[in-house]
Amino acid sequence: MARTTNILPERGNILQRISTMLKVFWLYTSNLLLLTAFGLAFLNLSQGGDVLVKTSENTHWYPGILVMLALFFWVYITWYSSRIISYLESDLMQLSPGLLYHMPRLMGFYIYALFVMALLNKPGLLSVPLNGLMIFLLLVGYGVLYWQLNLWTRIGSVTFRKKYGSRRFSRVCSVVFWLNLFVIAGFGMVRESSLSMIIGATLLQFMFIFLVINRRHIGNIWGAGQLLGLLEDLLSRIFSRALGKIPGFEDFTFAIFNLVSFIALVIYLLAVFWLPFSIGFGTLGVVLLALGFYAGLFNLIKMFSVMYRVKIAFFLLIPMLVGGLLFEPHKITTFPVQHVPYDQRQDLKTFFYNWLAQHESELRNDSLDLLPLVFAHADGGASRSGYWTASVLGALDSATDQRFSRHLFALSGASGGSVGNATFFSLLYLRQLNAGYAGSLNRSGLVQPAQDFLKTDFLTYTLARMLGPDIFNSIYPAVADRARALEYAMEAGASRNTLLDGFFATSFSQLATNRQASYTLPALCINTTRMQDGMPGVISNIRIDTAVFGRRLDVLSLLEPGEDLRLSTAVVMGARFPYISPAGCMTRMEEDADGKRYKARHYFVDGGYFDNSGAGVVHEMIMHLDYLVKNDTVLQNRYGVALNKLRFLVVHISNTPYSVTRFNKAFPFSNDLAAPLLTLAGSYSSQTSVNNSRLEKYIQTLYYKDPVSLRYGLPQLYFEMNLYSNDSEETYAMNWSISDATLRRMQSRLHHNYKLDSLVSQLNRITPLP
Repeated sequence: MARTTNILPERGNILQRISTMLKVFWLYTSNLLLLTAFGLAFLNLSQGGDVLVKTSENTHWYPGILVMLALFFWVYITWYSSRIISYLESDLMQLSPGLLYHMPRLMGFYIYALFVMALLNKPGLLSVPLNGLMIFLLLVGYGVLYWQLNLWTRIGSVTFRKKYGSRRFSRVCSVVFWLNLFVIAGFGMVRESSLSMIIGATLLQFMFIFLVINRRHIGNIWGAGQLLGLLEDLLSRIFSRALGKIPGFEDFTFAIFNLVSFIALVIYLLAVFWLPFSIGFGTLGVVLLALGFYAGLFNLIKMFSVMYRVKIAFFLLIPMLVGGLLFEPHKITTFPVQHVPYDQRQDLKTFFYNWLAQHESELRNDSLDLLPLVFAHADGGASRSGYWTASVLGALDSATDQRFSRHLFALSGASGGSVGNATFFSLLYLRQLNAGYAGSLNRSGLVQPAQDFLKTDFLTYTLARMLGPDIFNSIYPAVADRARALEYAMEAGASRNTLLDGFFATSFSQLATNRQASYTLPALCINTTRMQDGMPGVISNIRIDTAVFGRRLDVLSLLEPGEDLRLSTAVVMGARFPYISPAGCMTRMEEDADGKRYKARHYFVDGGYFDNSGAGVVHEMIMHLDYLVKNDTVLQNRYGVALNKLRFLVVHISNTPYSVTRFNKAFPFSNDLAAPLLTLAGSYSSQTSVNNSRLEKYIQTLYYKDPVSLRYGLPQLYFEMNLYSNDSEETYAMNWSISDATLRRMQSRLHHNYKLDSLVSQLNRITPLP
């Protein structure tokens, strides 16, 4: 007892004591990193705060219970597996018994503490969010609380046993043990109240200290029974070497620990392989459960390494490296078809001819002096961008009585912007080409169906796959990776009464243009980037010709004959941003410089690496169309001076906050070692800004003091619809899952947007009703 009350090492000089402390911290590095990651994610990132808000909004009855159960699991697996390692490190135990004794308990205690602090910092709970100083003071305060709880629990337990006897005390311990389950169920049921979750986690935290101090007394009244007896026998065979160094009173706790781990494993497997359960479980529960598994896994590897004096982690890396060379864990999902008409797609010139033919009556109408060709390009930003983009496009279409969609020539975007564009495009497809949906969409408009689809939780199922089997896919890809999980969540994650439920499983070839047929939908351009050389690529329903689009790849031309992909796959190919979605591999037989055929592998990542708004594609389109208008003899002969009515109108849908960058001193370590990486990271947004500015300046120059535009009240033909207002200080979490509270703020921004209202009035003025 005396040796463990002092948490600091007592042997050696100051440097030796510091060295001993560092050895102890190194022993628990993996657990400390997991704690740090959780704290950073849920105390520092807006995404983490929004996940907490969404947890409280979950309409199922069980998510709060599962979250509390996952928290309980992470705490106890961290404490007990770390405690076993402490028993095995006998040499280090001699040098610093107090620190090795308290570190497992402290880590478990601080898991509860960080969870409570994250809930306190949840948006909308406190008037002022926790700052760095407040977080530091809370962490110190929890340290003091731990020390006092540890001290008074020991004193109170000893006093009670002396006064009432050990048997009655064992009953108290048993009651406290069972009380954990009642707290988890009772307070978890009231998940919509942050206060309920905070109180529940605090009670679990206090009971945790009581139980770990008095765990040897639980077994006195809690006989393990036949099932636990069999479990203890099995575990004693597996961990025979370890159990020799673990005190006998830990046998029951060891059996309970493994039984709880098995139950948690079943729950996690359900989240990994059953989409409806995963969405119902929620992101927070999946994260907590995964952290518990990783805590146990890392400590198990450490335990076996100590037991057998072998670096197990090194030998685990070997099959991962070899498997990565033999197999491809991140294939882009395709499926076989008899005929794929991608080589029959219209090129830009043919598509332009087709668009003009549909608007010939307006060109021939002498009462009209202006005919807008509308282009929309959208910034990336996961579901935040997708929701905002589709909402703006739908609002423009509804408020203009479908004038907007009739004059819409092309949609371009990257990442979440492509998701929003594809959602709006899909609704246009259903309205124009599916009689069963046309009536309802004409009545309701496109905003609500788009929002109903994009409020779906695309994150949880993806994250469960990422934190689960994806780790082992590098050995052998037995399970579809997290990118495919994201695709499947888009295909089947929406509720059954959602209009677009299942539509993203549609083959992309079904949406493509054809040279032999008229086409009434806009061009859809999903921007992506080839990882190996940074080459921009485009997945489009029209043919991407290098003569028009520079060196951009026509990604669909890389498909093998007889292969097709789904709309979800196309969208995710443009949204593969680390670390949620890895680079996807598309294979194709090609010839090298010597004429030898080989299997080429093209890896594609997020389109935002090259152009996060799709402005480059729009810019190149407009330049070529302007050239055709002025030089194409076929057009000149057919339409003559009526072509002078055409005006290119660009709508840029953005979701980037207006902010002034502060240029502070660079840390010398970062300057010396990480300057290239930091510069590349900075160029990610700067390159997009340059592309946007180049397009805007081009439109301004093209129509500088244009008398026709000015006569129609159009001083400019480039419009930006930003989610953020100029003086806004609020944030909208960028994630594949967004809380209803954030969605309501985005809806309010949509309904109170003077730029959007201004564009609507101008479109209504310059375009006739269909």
